[in-house]
Parts: sequence; C-alpha cells; structure tokens
Amino acid sequence: MKIGNGAKGYPSSRRIIRFVGAALILGLAVGVFIYLFLGRQAILRTLGKVKLVYLLVPLLTFVAAHFIDTARLMLVLSQLKIRIPFAQAFYNSAVGPFFTNITPMSAGGQPFQIYHLCAIGVDKDAATNVILTALLNSCRSP
Repeated sequence: MKIGNGAKGYPSSRRIIRFVGAALILGLAVGVFIYLFLGRQAILRTLGKVKLVYLLVPLLTFVAAHFIDTARLMLVLSQLKIRIPFAQAFYNSAVGPFFTNITPMSAGGQPFQIYHLCAIGVDKDAATNVILTALLNSCRSP
C-alpha cells in the first residue's frame, strides 16, 4: 500500500501560525471597523436578537460537509491502495472549494486539488481520477 509523501506537502508550523495570525488580525480589524460605525450598544442589541441556533446550524452543516467529503476522498483513495493523512485529506476538501470560489468561471478548485494530491505523493492519474469523479458525481441530476 502506498503512503503519500507528507514531507513536501505539509506546510511548516511557522507558516500556519502566520496565516492564522493574519486571519485573526483581519477579523479583529473588521470588528473594530464595524464598532466604529455602529457603536457598542447597536452591536449588542443586534447580537441579542440573534438566536444561537441560527449561527450554529449552518456552521456545523458546513463542517460536516467537509468531513463527509474528507471521508469520501480517503475511502476512494483507499480503494486505489493509497493512504493519505486525515489532515491532508481535510485540507484538500476544504481548500478546493475556496479556489473554486475565487477563480473566474469556478475553474480553479479541481486543478488545485489534483495539484495538492500530487504534491503529497499521490499518483497524478489516481489524483485526476478521484477529483474528476467527484466533480462529475456532484454535477449529475438527482
């Protein structure tokens, strides 16, 4: 059974910390910007009207969809006798839609997912087969 080469595909912990820090700073900046325009009382009044379930259900659904896609990716690759770490499969499943959403005509997610799988040691034919099969499966009518 082949195992994906994680040495080249894993981002360094310093890089991960840098990106998390940038995301936190950006989130804090947006919060301060909103605070400056609305004021504390307006923000608290608005947040008091929102039911927690309205925030948690979409968030949990979003995370569950990524976990299901991660399990599908790992299952299909295991049928091809290829193992990859859960973290890399989750990264592939989460970042693919991100690139789909930021590229013109939604054309960037699948090529990036194939590139990522190849970068961690998955054969290019298997990576292409797995990702394009998932794409075609999602495009079929119910």
